[in-house]
Amino acid sequence: MRFYGVGFFCANKCCGCAFFAYICRITNINENIATMKQISLLLGAIVLLSISACAQKQPAATTSQQPAESEQVQFETFNKILASEQKDSVIYKVRIPASGKLGEQIAEYVSEALGGTYTGSYADVKAMVNHYTQDAFKEQREEKELVDGEGPSYIQTVAVNVPVVTDKFLLVNCDTYVYLGGAHGMNFSKQFNVRLSDGRKLAGQDLLVANFSVDSIQPLIEAGLKHYLESNDQKVDNLRDFLMFDDPSYSGPIPMPQTPVTLTDKGLQFVYQPYEIMAYAAGSPSFVIPTAKIAPYLNMTARKLLGLK
Repeated sequence: MRFYGVGFFCANKCCGCAFFAYICRITNINENIATMKQISLLLGAIVLLSISACAQKQPAATTSQQPAESEQVQFETFNKILASEQKDSVIYKVRIPASGKLGEQIAEYVSEALGGTYTGSYADVKAMVNHYTQDAFKEQREEKELVDGEGPSYIQTVAVNVPVVTDKFLLVNCDTYVYLGGAHGMNFSKQFNVRLSDGRKLAGQDLLVANFSVDSIQPLIEAGLKHYLESNDQKVDNLRDFLMFDDPSYSGPIPMPQTPVTLTDKGLQFVYQPYEIMAYAAGSPSFVIPTAKIAPYLNMTARKLLGLK
């Protein structure tokens, strides 16, 4: 089980969330993913600080949608729930294509996104889901034993689905939410595409031209973030007023998301994690740059998947 944190402040820029995010950042393991064992000794202080300073607000939803349906791709659903008398719980909900070679390839990619520790057959998705659920629950119990069973209830929810299906590719979405007490939990999202013709996994630079520069699409990123904020009832006079960076004096271009960009049926999807560029209250800023606007920056692999010449 892992806990995710990628920034410095919640909506109130409080000391509790600042301290927690700082711990996650200084560990700097696997793109800012910190294991519970690295922060368990500091958890008590973090929780007390968070309770005293944060508003109880969960971030806005990411781009995860209801799973798509297709005659070409058949889906199966696998759910697993484990809970203790102390109200600790681990919930996994996985709905993916799960038959044939394509199903096994997708299951392997999902396993990698969940930690890559499953050693069984990828044809047995039920066993894979059971493995990750039990592994997370076991580690959570071991962590509590370090503090004699004390501490807040632990909740982990993992949802994997396929929100976009076209005749050429899929978009797979993996959302993880972890709550350890205090004012709010943390969530982290991963996405990747799968090409139906051969099962190849695609994301990020796999889709962009070799000489791509984030500077060249700044107006498109800014427009996407502004639309995201306004669709969440925020009045945006100056986008920079909503942005947060490690260096408060930073005035350079808005960076690409830490999570690699992916294709949807409408264009190129950007998903920023909570705290990555905005306060916790902003949720996971996300948007899609329409195909017509992003086309000059896509390589031939991506262009073909979107039906472009």
